[in-house]
Amino acid sequence: MATNTSLTNTPTRRLYHGSCHCGNISYAVYLTLPPVVSPDPPLNSTIRIYKCNCSTCTKMSLFHVRLIDAPSDFMLLSPLDLTAGGLKDYQCYIKNAHWFFCGTCGVRCFTIAGEGELKVVEIEGEKKQAWMLKREGWDEEHGMSYFSLNAATLEPDQEGFNLKEWTEKGWIAYCDSKDDVGEFRLGEPHNGGMY
Repeated sequence: MATNTSLTNTPTRRLYHGSCHCGNISYAVYLTLPPVVSPDPPLNSTIRIYKCNCSTCTKMSLFHVRLIDAPSDFMLLSPLDLTAGGLKDYQCYIKNAHWFFCGTCGVRCFTIAGEGELKVVEIEGEKKQAWMLKREGWDEEHGMSYFSLNAATLEPDQEGFNLKEWTEKGWIAYCDSKDDVGEFRLGEPHNGGMY
């Protein structure tokens, strides 16, 4: 059974696992919880948890988790080759972001704008091969790179992980991107958004 992450107010970096519904997509990710509760905290200062009211995010039902350091914090364990491994790719607007989804079950686990590479990583004492975002050239600050994890794909009942707590503690921000405003707020969604 999941336990509360906020037994202490000290942010703690911990490994979590997630997947699509059929298991074709499998990943490990480091989340630092609890986050700093702010409508729009400085980039890379804390994880940012939010829901956006733009048509893309709303229709895909995305629940964004933006990592502190995506090239270090996200490890795709399966498939290791995104397109040959059965992932489908959707791109819209300027087509710099890849809204990958499982070709079997249709679940979207993450969105990427940036390059990746295979690395050997140690996860829970075991060496594994993983696809990770390339550190070289990674630039979220200027909008050249982007990574967002879909929180709904994190496995339930992991120690220190509880989506119900995220809502109860007010950790979820709401972004107003429907009309290209980009404003964040806490407490309730903007027009056209969802809880």
